[in-house]
Amino acid sequence: MSGYAGTVERLDKSMMDDYISMDKNRNPVFLNRTASSNNQLAYAVGQYAAALPRNIVSFLYSARDTARRSGWQYVDTELTRNMGEELGTETRGLTHYMILAKGIEEGIGLDVLGVQPSGNTLHFVHEMEDITTNDDAPYVAGGAFALESTAVSELEIVSGLLNELFMRLKGSQIPEGILRDFMHMHIHDWEPGHVAGLKGSCGKYIQLPAQCENFEAGFRDVMRTMDKWWIGLYEESRAIS
Repeated sequence: MSGYAGTVERLDKSMMDDYISMDKNRNPVFLNRTASSNNQLAYAVGQYAAALPRNIVSFLYSARDTARRSGWQYVDTELTRNMGEELGTETRGLTHYMILAKGIEEGIGLDVLGVQPSGNTLHFVHEMEDITTNDDAPYVAGGAFALESTAVSELEIVSGLLNELFMRLKGSQIPEGILRDFMHMHIHDWEPGHVAGLKGSCGKYIQLPAQCENFEAGFRDVMRTMDKWWIGLYEESRAIS
């Protein structure tokens, strides 16, 4: 399969084959979770929240602006819808970041909102800002597609880290409540919808071989950035007792 459809199919496979961050068998933080201390696991969860849930709307906003300037109305509309969900259109005005933070603090006492991003996390955020503020619409669309495509695998990894902490601190995995609902809705409803919507809307504009190449470049730049961040996160956590 060639063209845009072939590019997306190839990238879907490459996300798990060529990069470690979304693969439970290779992500260093997840792979070493049982050998990690409570403080090391809490550090990883806190930095995750400071990197992605805290900044995802900003990343999508920048990508939406590039799409808007390029006249990509369908991509503009889809990213606006995604931002709206993140900001609470489906959760009674509560942002997804605040729900996650509240669920973690109520469950295990970790103050996610007070976490200061590490140097590694700040570097990740800055690199993501560079990608999503690029002026090339296909490149930025590829970056946004990577953000959405990785979300389910990413949340499954984070859910695994949280389950490990809950088992140690509370004697059971994430219990019924806002945190478990948050994970379930993202993994089974919201994020698959985001992926499908963005895939379809981008396909209305990405037709030429050069556009497909730039879309792929944006996707792969995000994946490389994620890999560097997760590896750095693991290395930082090793210094914590």
